[in-house]
Amino acid sequence: MEPVYYNFDLTIGETDDGYLITLVNGPQGEISTRFVPPLSEQDLDHIWGAVERRREMELSQQRRIAREVGQRLFHSLIPEELSVAYRHMTRLAQQAQAALCLRLDLTQTPDLRYLPWEFLFDDETAAFLTLSGRTPFMRHLDLMHRIGAIPVQPPLRVLVVVAEPDTYAPFEGRQQWLNLVDSVGPLVHDRHLLLERLAKPSLFELQRRLRNEPYHVLHFIGHGVDNPLSDDGQLVFEDQIQRGRTVSGMHLGTLLRDHYPLRLTILQSCDNFADGIRRNPFAQAAYNMVLRQTPAAIAVPQALEQIESAAFFSSLYHGLAGYQPIAGAVADARKALATVEGGIAWGLPLLYSRTPSGLIFDNGALLQPTATVAPREPSLWERVMQLGRNRPG
Repeated sequence: MEPVYYNFDLTIGETDDGYLITLVNGPQGEISTRFVPPLSEQDLDHIWGAVERRREMELSQQRRIAREVGQRLFHSLIPEELSVAYRHMTRLAQQAQAALCLRLDLTQTPDLRYLPWEFLFDDETAAFLTLSGRTPFMRHLDLMHRIGAIPVQPPLRVLVVVAEPDTYAPFEGRQQWLNLVDSVGPLVHDRHLLLERLAKPSLFELQRRLRNEPYHVLHFIGHGVDNPLSDDGQLVFEDQIQRGRTVSGMHLGTLLRDHYPLRLTILQSCDNFADGIRRNPFAQAAYNMVLRQTPAAIAVPQALEQIESAAFFSSLYHGLAGYQPIAGAVADARKALATVEGGIAWGLPLLYSRTPSGLIFDNGALLQPTATVAPREPSLWERVMQLGRNRPG
């Protein structure tokens, strides 16, 4: 049964009088009200400091910080003027056994993209929204050209790029690859997923492979570099002699735009950035790739431990291979990460998408039995004429 999703679409714009938040598709039509940013610079330093030091902090302290930040984010994003519509839509979704996906469009307000929206916490249900498949969340780019799902017959094809240039700090790239292989082993065994590693992680080799083979997911593992002169992130590939070559999210997005089967890019950091997603190259690159018509991108902007990474990507790829909407697949992956980690790391992955329904892969036609045409009953006139033709002359 195909999952049912309702959307609760919010967009924040900027006016001469400050920020304005708008509910685009409410039950009573469009509603707008004033938006006040809930977190100061000190608050952001506090939450990102907790992320940076999470391996040294008590789990209870991490959860308390996440909850406090999430409460303030929720009340600012869904103030009293929008709360009635939100509760009404929540009840409708529950009655229909559907999910209510909160899609937040920040394309007009770049200063607000760096808030930790993934920690949204609803007091009424005492739950983090992004930790439930019933209330998934995505950073939505509501652009004119929308990109829908494509039919995909198993296996889902994933191309993995692990870049370890000699001119950057070394990391265990081979181990990262083996961890990913282990985490999706059952899917590969059952032919639901095909995992391939790009032999030489250069931009030239990537282009060559994309010209010759159809891939549905590109999974990059490596370094990122912040470019202070642009609102874009730099991913570090390798050149022909294994030196680092930086590639912007815009450039990579433009390159991937012509590879029609590709519907998702995953950018996995091997670095520990101390400033959350503010000026984080993976977050910036993911946003700009979706801006350049990549249907969806997931940024994991800080290195995860082996057990954390395995839990997240195992669940994520199970959801993708099962044709789950992308927001639901990410929500389930967050839950898996929260189960093994127990602290604050589940709020790190960021989902950007421009798909209208959240579906990026479609197997609808593949699961339907082949249609057969029943023979048509002859009309009375045709039976009479046939009877006449069968009489002996």
